[in-house]
Amino acid sequence: MEKDVTNPLIKALNKLPMTQVWKRHSSGSSNNTNKPDVTGSHYGIRLEIEVKRPGKKPRSGQYKELRKFRKLGCIAFWTDDVQDGLDQLAFWYKVINREIEHPGYQDLKPKKPLIIKDLVA
Repeated sequence: MEKDVTNPLIKALNKLPMTQVWKRHSSGSSNNTNKPDVTGSHYGIRLEIEVKRPGKKPRSGQYKELRKFRKLGCIAFWTDDVQDGLDQLAFWYKVINREIEHPGYQDLKPKKPLIIKDLVA
């Protein structure tokens, strides 16, 4: 189930320094349609994470929301695994801080496949 990934991920993220995240509750509100499940901040950078059940992928509207957040300068990604989520956070934090290059980050259309999960539908 999705909560089997979401709850441990939130717990693990909140143990990191300078990080505070929480679950976004949709409660059927159209304002939260396609919004990522987990939101918060990591070292002052807004963080948005779509969590899926293991083996599942986001819907097209969810990809669109993640791309929108990335264009605003947020760290935004999807995951279906706790360790993968932690690894992606570390990766995208380095990209945002220009410690490593990622040619697809700005236009969100990578020129070649990445090992780490990206937002290419």
